[in-house]
Amino acid sequence: MITKIKEFNDMNSMMKILIIEPGLPPAPLKAESGFYPAMFKRLVSSEIKGAHFDVCSVICGDCLPDAVQYDGVVILGSPHSVYEDLPWINELVGFVQNAAKHKIPQIGICFGHQLIAKAMGGHVAKAPQGWGIGRHSYEIAHENIGEICPVVCKSKKALNLLVSHQDQVLEKPRDAKVVAGSEFTPNAVLHYEAHNIISCQAHPEFTPSFAHELIASRRGTRFPEDFADKALADINEPVDGELVAQIFASQLKTAHEQRKAA
Repeated sequence: MITKIKEFNDMNSMMKILIIEPGLPPAPLKAESGFYPAMFKRLVSSEIKGAHFDVCSVICGDCLPDAVQYDGVVILGSPHSVYEDLPWINELVGFVQNAAKHKIPQIGICFGHQLIAKAMGGHVAKAPQGWGIGRHSYEIAHENIGEICPVVCKSKKALNLLVSHQDQVLEKPRDAKVVAGSEFTPNAVLHYEAHNIISCQAHPEFTPSFAHELIASRRGTRFPEDFADKALADINEPVDGELVAQIFASQLKTAHEQRKAA
C-alpha cells in the first residue's frame, strides 16, 4: 500500500513526488533516524515546499504505480544489489525505463543510482576498489552540469558527501554525463539530460550521526576496525548534502513548471 507522507488542499498546483523504498535501515538505527523516505523528505523540505510525497515500499511488497501520475520519482538506497534476480528489482527496471520514455523526472540515490544506470544500459557490479564508507570527495565536472547546477555550485570544485556502498556503476550509459566523480568512484553523479534524470552514488540524505552509527555498528564485523576508524575520523567534517538537495530540487521544479505550462 502506498503511504502518503503529506497532503495539501491545492492538489492542482503542488508537486506530486513518488518515493520508492527498496531497502530499510538496520533495525537498531530505525528508532533514532527513521526510515530512508523520511530522511529524503527532511533533505529536500526547504527546497521543495508544498510538495505531496507518496511512498511505495517495494521491499515490503508494494506494487509500483503508474509513473505518469507523478511530477517526479525518487529511488532510494538498499542493501540489495541491482543485479540480483528478484521480481521487484526486475519490475523496477521496467518502471524506470517507462518513466524515462515519458520524461518523468527521476532521482536515484545509491541503489537508485545504480538501478537507473542498469535500466538505461550501464553496467553495475561489485567495485574492485571494495567498500566505500565515510566521507568522500567528488570533483565537479562543470562542463556537464548545465542548468541543474545552483549558482553556489559554480564556484565549488568538489562535492563532499557521505557514502556506504560496495557496488558501483562501472560503465555508465551512453547518454549519461558525469557531473561529479573521483578516482575511487568515477561515475559518482550522473545526469541524463534527455530523460530528466539525475542520480548520485552517495547518500546526501545521511546525517553525520547516522553515518557514524552505521559504520560503528559494522566495525569489526563487516568492516575491519582500522578501515572503519579511518572512515570515522572525518565523519563530522562539513558535507554538501544541502547543495545536492538544491540540484535535485532544480531538476524536479523545472520539469514541474514545464508540465504546468504545457
